[in-house]
Amino acid sequence: MRLLLPQPDAERPERVRLFEPAQSDRVVAEFQPLNPLGGNVPVLPDSSVDRLIVWSGTPAAAIDDADPRTWTGQAMNDFNRWCDGLLATDDRPARISFRLHARHVLSDVPGARRFLLDRDGQLGITPSPATMLEPSMVATLSEHLERFFEELGSRADFIWLGDCVPDETTGWMRAVPLGQGVMPQAVVRALLAEHVPEETPVIVDAPDVDSARRWLSM
Repeated sequence: MRLLLPQPDAERPERVRLFEPAQSDRVVAEFQPLNPLGGNVPVLPDSSVDRLIVWSGTPAAAIDDADPRTWTGQAMNDFNRWCDGLLATDDRPARISFRLHARHVLSDVPGARRFLLDRDGQLGITPSPATMLEPSMVATLSEHLERFFEELGSRADFIWLGDCVPDETTGWMRAVPLGQGVMPQAVVRALLAEHVPEETPVIVDAPDVDSARRWLSM
């Protein structure tokens, strides 16, 4: 398994560097948590970084808010225009991948598969189980995880692992350190082994490399 750790860029807070623990000076990819449907455009990474991860976005005011407009044809059309504009940029990264989120345009398995088919390899996906969950899904979490990994694990550019708990105040899933939320360790390990190719990078939201490796039993 190819492990990557995220690290916010101290000089450029709008960017998160993704690096291999053994080569912390070499950035493998970059995540920019912008909202395409909010009119945001990515800052092009340094020329040494050829892979960029972004959200697919939402018309909502905040990136985690639920908004029924997100799943309309208008939102998808706006998203596709945004993608076309990015692909037309000459100095764009070689690979652009969209991190999945339950309240964004690319939110679930059918939408992600349809997007990959429509784009015919031009753009990719980064399944992110912790951000693909709604509180109502926690009761049958293992079933949802099985579907995520079975349908998308072999098609993903990256897998992004984190943890979360339902937040009664916001009605959303709140991020917590890996191992302190609802994510079932044994189930995720088994699904990674069964459905994700060895060469696919796995991004782990953990405080340090030892914590990430312990959780994954590496």
